[in-house]
Amino acid sequence: MKIPITKAEKFASKFSWCIATALIVYTAIMWQQIPEQVPTHFGFSGQADNWGHKVFVWLLPLIYLGTLGLSLIVRKSPSLINLPFKLEGEAKEKGLELSYQMLAVVNLIIGVLFSYLTYEIIHLEGKSIGSKIIPGFVLALGAVVIFYLRKIRTLR
Repeated sequence: MKIPITKAEKFASKFSWCIATALIVYTAIMWQQIPEQVPTHFGFSGQADNWGHKVFVWLLPLIYLGTLGLSLIVRKSPSLINLPFKLEGEAKEKGLELSYQMLAVVNLIIGVLFSYLTYEIIHLEGKSIGSKIIPGFVLALGAVVIFYLRKIRTLR
């Protein structure tokens, strides 16, 4: 089954790949200025509570690249999409189209979050990342997933 790429999906996907590229280039450019020890975990207060070697700065860009790569695999294999309800015929095609859009938007939000975190890890210098940032991104991700699942559910 060939599902067409919507404008929204195309925009979000292209922008996500631009973010991934910028994230890698920025990390490489900053490499010499990154301190030997960087935060690798943050508590609920936003304060760093675990530290590691600066090589950990590459972890988020690599995870993001992996996420985008998996999205390409899912896009080519519709059977990998698992919805919480069964759809048939045209409804199934529209449901897959909306699922791909959701995946692209979620990837975009993750890219913005990982970019922010990578920047903060590189420039932290003992400061906090802020206690509202991570919950804000989690709420944004949840809102996107709920929005799209509700749209897909109406196709039944």
